[in-house]
Amino acid sequence: AAKMAQAVADKPRDGDDEQKKNKTSQTARTTEQKKEGDETATKPAEETETKKKKTAVKAVPRKWESNAIAVMKIIDKDAHPDIKLDARGKKIVEEHSEDSEDSEDDEEDEPVDHSTYLPYPNLATYTPDKLATDLLSPDSSGLAGPLQKRLTGMFKKAKSHECRAKIAEHAALFINGFAEETKFPFDDFHYPNTCQDIPRYGDWDNLPEGVRVQDIQYRTYQPPKDSVPDGTYIENVEDLVLLYVILTHDAPEATIRLMESVYVPHVTKFVIHVDGKEKSDATYERLVEYAKEKNAMAIKVDGKEEYIRIVPDENRVRVNWGGFSMVDATLKALHTVFGLDHYDDDHPEAEAHDIDNPHAFQFHKLIHLASTTYPLASNTEIRDTLSSYPLDANMLHVILRPNNPTPSVW
Repeated sequence: AAKMAQAVADKPRDGDDEQKKNKTSQTARTTEQKKEGDETATKPAEETETKKKKTAVKAVPRKWESNAIAVMKIIDKDAHPDIKLDARGKKIVEEHSEDSEDSEDDEEDEPVDHSTYLPYPNLATYTPDKLATDLLSPDSSGLAGPLQKRLTGMFKKAKSHECRAKIAEHAALFINGFAEETKFPFDDFHYPNTCQDIPRYGDWDNLPEGVRVQDIQYRTYQPPKDSVPDGTYIENVEDLVLLYVILTHDAPEATIRLMESVYVPHVTKFVIHVDGKEKSDATYERLVEYAKEKNAMAIKVDGKEEYIRIVPDENRVRVNWGGFSMVDATLKALHTVFGLDHYDDDHPEAEAHDIDNPHAFQFHKLIHLASTTYPLASNTEIRDTLSSYPLDANMLHVILRPNNPTPSVW
């Protein structure tokens, strides 16, 4: 276009207008063709990306989330002798030979059968009592087979009479409730809330005007200091004594690193619970050695008392993640916090609940940690933040939501 304009400016001639029109038209066609070519080149890429999105592999559901796998079918084994089952009651699908025609088509058309089959003779030939007895048989062919296997596994882990009795009682409660078609606990259970200080809302979809979910979710207990009695807040942040209760099971050096990262001399104390499993014994021995070394230094050099305690070996709990054993381990750690295991060893005649127990740790705030955690803030920031709240304030990360349990919790 620039060359064309320059030619016209230099020397206009007859036919220049027509030539200009032709060149302009040709340029327009070339530009249009290039545009169409770019669109054509881009289109397959877009279509390919769209196909990728459409054909994305879906996550395979876990077996207890798939209704198809939960299906059980009773079949007349005399009428269907051709059906072969494995030990789990799953249908054995015979592989097609390579020579068979249309084998691939058959495999594509035939859906996978996840059902569990129970083979029985014709049920019409049974007496009612015999049929009920056979169906509830703990054998692999009986309806109670999976339950029997589940209870066997639980009883292998439960050793004491009390624990096994508790399992049996709850199993009986579930089975009887199912058989008698009674409601399970929590089905229509309502626990009235007697706390009137904080309003409760059961229906978060229809909150009163002016009330937001954020107002319910994030609650702060931080009254003005001039409106509360003396002693509600700590006066001097430097006097704030923090006690860290740490649960650990391995990597003792990582636990030591965590302790040293939050340690502030004279105002920090620790109680460590080491998992009671045999594979954690080396961790226990290393931390006991570390505690003795640090406590001896604090007593001899600084003239201070011990500040690290390890839950005694006989009180260690074999912890299973997510189970009550984690709560039990924490309770054992608190036992050590308040010096009650000192009474067990040194003062068997004393009362365990003696409020004048000289062995109890004194502290303002207890911080419960796993040994795999590590602070993201400085000790100054941690202590300043905690001291800005009343001494009886609890810092909890809780996702509040309406508590409406259903029978599915069972």
